[in-house]
Amino acid sequence: MGEADRLVQLFERLPESARGELIDFAEFLARKADPVGWALDHAPIDDEPLSDEERAAIAESEADLAAGRTIPLEQIEAELGL
Repeated sequence: MGEADRLVQLFERLPESARGELIDFAEFLARKADPVGWALDHAPIDDEPLSDEERAAIAESEADLAAGRTIPLEQIEAELGL
């Protein structure tokens, strides 16, 4: 019996209430094995204060969004040839 088959059998033996925990743990292990995912999970929080220019750009984008001044994704993809 291969490892995958053994894992399926163990999963099927678990009560429904415990299966979610096993899935969560398997996802944790898979993420840990992915170096990019691990790096993202453990990256330091960016605590550098925003500049006045950055705050102004954020305010402008929020105002555009609130006013409905947006571009559909399909239009952007078409313009980029995607």
